[in-house]
Amino acid sequence: TAAVAVSRSLAKVSVSLDGVPALDARHAYQVWLIGPRGPQSAGLLRPGAGPGSLVGALPADTDRIAVTTEPVTGSPQPTTPGVIRLDLA
Repeated sequence: TAAVAVSRSLAKVSVSLDGVPALDARHAYQVWLIGPRGPQSAGLLRPGAGPGSLVGALPADTDRIAVTTEPVTGSPQPTTPGVIRLDLA
């Protein structure tokens, strides 16, 4: 499951993952903030082997959040289908 908290007034987002499948040592979950300018990485999560949550800046034009499986060093753009997708109201 994913827990997401968004504060537009503070321009912050918090994402935590719990109970998601463990990944091998070469992969991590990458959080994407998506808007008209395309996806921007919010960071990497490695539940069970590293950080399982993150707090970061929320660009004002973000209208979706996605989580993909990427190399442990991260990717400049998503390279796999989203395992989690959330539309922001």
